[in-house]
Amino acid sequence: MKTLDTFSSLDGWPSAAAAFAGDFRTGDRIQTAPWGGYAILGHAELLSLSRNPAADGMAADTNAMSATPVLGRILDRALFTQSGPVHRLERGAMIAAFASLPLQALTDEAVRGVVQAAPERADLRADLVERIVRASWAALLGLSPEDAQRCEAAVKKMAYLLSPNPRSDKADLAEVGGIDLNELCKIALRGPSPFVASLQSSLGADRTVELLAGIAFDGIETIAVGIDAAMRVAFANSKAVRPTSRCADECLRLASPTPLTMRYTTDVIEVCDIVIEPGTPLAMVWAAGNHDPDAFPDPEQFNSERSSRPLTFGMGNHACLGHALSRSLLVRLLMEIERLQPEKAPLPERWRPLAGDWLFPLRVAVI
Repeated sequence: MKTLDTFSSLDGWPSAAAAFAGDFRTGDRIQTAPWGGYAILGHAELLSLSRNPAADGMAADTNAMSATPVLGRILDRALFTQSGPVHRLERGAMIAAFASLPLQALTDEAVRGVVQAAPERADLRADLVERIVRASWAALLGLSPEDAQRCEAAVKKMAYLLSPNPRSDKADLAEVGGIDLNELCKIALRGPSPFVASLQSSLGADRTVELLAGIAFDGIETIAVGIDAAMRVAFANSKAVRPTSRCADECLRLASPTPLTMRYTTDVIEVCDIVIEPGTPLAMVWAAGNHDPDAFPDPEQFNSERSSRPLTFGMGNHACLGHALSRSLLVRLLMEIERLQPEKAPLPERWRPLAGDWLFPLRVAVI
């Protein structure tokens, strides 16, 4: 069995599809991972495993973060690291909390307000996407605009350590970010958010703070990067873009800004004649599944009418719960695409999602 070496190229690839084309050509849909366990690349295999309850959350290694105990606690208590009955209970509470939101009104207000106030020459990320995400999280958590900006800053500090390319010299600053984020989540408990109130009534104040910190860390930067990358795909295919969920999914599929997430087996699983033992790490390579030609013929081509569902947000019991918010924001932003004109070719020359600077600054004229 081949060992995954796709992400060993520091220079990246011409596109996400190009990164995995050789794997699918040779039929290497499941590979051994260099860090242990298996890497799952095929769309059908990803669907099968993600829907299997024995492919569960992967607990954080808090011993490895003994020097940053607050960050370790946030990871240890985050929903995406939980498993079993605890995860099912808390995920159910989170789903109910999201259902309490007036999502359409929230995203419409966030996008409309930011675009209307944008400068005539705007930076796509700083002036548009990050402000839209910040406004959405302010509404979600019931925070003031100032506290929402502090929340975003705290998450960026945490990312110095909790990223594919950690900076050990920034560990103290990352820990301060974790402390700030916890304090802001405590402020949210006293705010007007129905989302926070729903969680607190189900799980209590302490657990709600922990879950809010986890989703803020997992969601703010991830949503911003995802929408940034997806809008570049939309700009490159603007004549075929429509403000629909299916079109938004196609933009996200091609961008594939989150290449993989981890799961952990809690029981024996058999897939493709491979018996996977309990306690095995699984790298769920969603970006590969999104470019599997068996599921997406001509995977490099933009086609907003595809019938296969992309795996941008994962699938199953550990799929990203922020998918509805992310998709709704992107659809609403696609309504404004005729007003936003990129000043140069929008797509990066290389797909390098594990590099923090792979999405170069992009100026857009706001008409």
